Amino acid sequence: MKGNRSPWWIVAGCTLALATSSGVIMAFTFSLFIEPLTNEFGWSRATVSLGFSMAALLTAATAPLLGRLLDRVGARRTLLFAVPAYALCVVLLAATPPQAAVFFLLFALAGVAGAGHSPIAYVTLVSGWFDARRGLALGLAMSGIGIGAALMPQLAGFIIERHGWRAAYVGLGATIFVVGLPAVALLLRE
Repeated sequence: MKGNRSPWWIVAGCTLALATSSGVIMAFTFSLFIEPLTNEFGWSRATVSLGFSMAALLTAATAPLLGRLLDRVGARRTLLFAVPAYALCVVLLAATPPQAAVFFLLFALAGVAGAGHSPIAYVTLVSGWFDARRGLALGLAMSGIGIGAALMPQLAGFIIERHGWRAAYVGLGATIFVVGLPAVALLLRE
């Protein structure tokens, strides 16, 4: 244990934050948005899916840069910027106009920002706190992805059904602010 803080608080913070991570929000809720987007804009499913593909590719392309940033400034400082930036990008998806190019741009921005709120930073933090029982700590932290995969589609579906897809993106972004950001700010330390 480093300092006065139990490293298990770091695991708890990572678990909570990962429940709202970019992979959870984009990958596990995207299919719920396809029909409302195609209905509203008249785009094909392929066009809508291209937005998700762009976000995924840009997250992957940005990941090595994120790794360098983590090495230079640390995981916590990076996350304190990346989590609200990603939340804002998710909220901005609610403002999608009927132009596919803008839709692609918004998803591209979410992909770049989402790299910072991916498991990479959280694994770095947990690994820095644990020598013994590192596997257990990482397993518990990564369980946040499964928790988010179970809960975020339910949340998005509930909001879409009652208030529409735009409100669902606002709700998901707000969830990142309300759950993910406080977990990083209050529980995570280098």
